[in-house]
Amino acid sequence: IMKLPVPMSNNLICKKVKASEFISGSSTLLATETHKKLTEWYAKVLAVGPGRVSPEGVLIPMNSQVGDTIVWEKSSGEFDFEGEQLMIVSEHNITCRLKRDDE
Repeated sequence: IMKLPVPMSNNLICKKVKASEFISGSSTLLATETHKKLTEWYAKVLAVGPGRVSPEGVLIPMNSQVGDTIVWEKSSGEFDFEGEQLMIVSEHNITCRLKRDDE
């Protein structure tokens, strides 16, 4: 078994999760054209980069954590890792966090 790749800068490695697998009971979702993806797919964060560096050279840590369930605008690409389809998402493309594993 290979170790999961480590994302660089403010990137995350995520796995798509069908909304129907995440939602339980009486959860309600907004069904707008802008958030159409919200009704279809979420993503589970599997790995997080260290953050980005400001122009002053200060590391700005990530807001996202491993285990977060997120909605994203676009990914930087998808890749196959040990038979699973994963994607790289830049933190600035995350539109919202739906759940954190410890919540």
